[in-house]
Amino acid sequence: MKIAIDARPLASPRTGVGNYILALITNLISSNQSHQYHLYGISNILEDPFAPINPSTLADNIDRKAFYAAFPFNNTINRFVKVYRRLVLRSLDIDIFFGTGFKGIFGRSFKTIITIHDMAHKHYPDYIEPKILRYLQGGLFNDAQMADLIITVSESTKRDVIKFFNINENKIRVIYHGIDGRFRPIYNKDMLINIQRKYNLSNKFLLYVGTIQPRKNILGLIKAYRVLLEDSKINHDLVIVGEHGWGYKEIHQLIKYLELEKRVIFTGYISNNDLTCFYNLADVFVFPSYYEGFGFPVLEAMACGTPVVTSSASSLLEVAGDAAILVDPNSVEDIAGGIRRLLSDDKCRNICIEKGLKRVGKFNWRTTAIKTLEAFDDVAGK
Repeated sequence: MKIAIDARPLASPRTGVGNYILALITNLISSNQSHQYHLYGISNILEDPFAPINPSTLADNIDRKAFYAAFPFNNTINRFVKVYRRLVLRSLDIDIFFGTGFKGIFGRSFKTIITIHDMAHKHYPDYIEPKILRYLQGGLFNDAQMADLIITVSESTKRDVIKFFNINENKIRVIYHGIDGRFRPIYNKDMLINIQRKYNLSNKFLLYVGTIQPRKNILGLIKAYRVLLEDSKINHDLVIVGEHGWGYKEIHQLIKYLELEKRVIFTGYISNNDLTCFYNLADVFVFPSYYEGFGFPVLEAMACGTPVVTSSASSLLEVAGDAAILVDPNSVEDIAGGIRRLLSDDKCRNICIEKGLKRVGKFNWRTTAIKTLEAFDDVAGK
């Protein structure tokens, strides 16, 4: 079977969708080497729009090229590219196009599967970056209707797709993400000390990991942190790992207003290897997001043996199960209370760590790949 895969998110510093694509492709190849895979988006669209791949192509230092068209030519070029992609897919005799990032390419000669990672643009449109909102509102409904199969990464997202797009549930398949094996407890103290020195981290800190944007509820986290400093007299810094996204300025304004500039530490984007050490060094991982389609950081923290406070909202309840302290993301006091509990109650803390380490065993990239291959076979057989 010949399968074309949308790999454009690999052209940017990898967050959730990019990590999903890289891990999935790697495991697809190792699980079934008889298929031919072509990646769209890792080479110049006008040179080689669907590059054939092998495992060596997926190295972390992959040569990524992007095609950009300047205004006012972008709309004309984009229309040309859409037609050109279909022609290339037809010439390659592709059986399936796999749209890993919400959208698909459609043609009579091949089937199309798309992955819808979340429906945040429906729940919280004001919290979505305008250009991403336009991208999702400008055709996702039609793509969902036209797709031969929709993959969602949680039951929560599946329910949202049914609700907002009126899609028959038989057309949707839930396939959970896996967890990268590099996220694990680290017992090498020298390694942890080196990372601590590299980033000038304090001995005690709370940790958040994710893009810095309104939907992640970082404002609520900072307010809860302020409550803990005042009421519980904690001696922890708050470390925020991730790239600045849309709407981050209000976060820095709040930090300045609360006079927390020396206590809230921003690291920017860091490698997964360094991130594993951050999880191991943190006393508590806090992820009070309003809405997630899945929630990678929750599992990453659990895999490193770090107790977790997260929201009881959307898929986070589904992913965390009973292995985390679940809080109301709309309540600053509830967020603060969850953190306080893990810092002060050793029994609760140890139970969360133990359950978290067991919980991550349910999420495996090889299983994700096998279920995705089953989806390919089912769609190709229709």
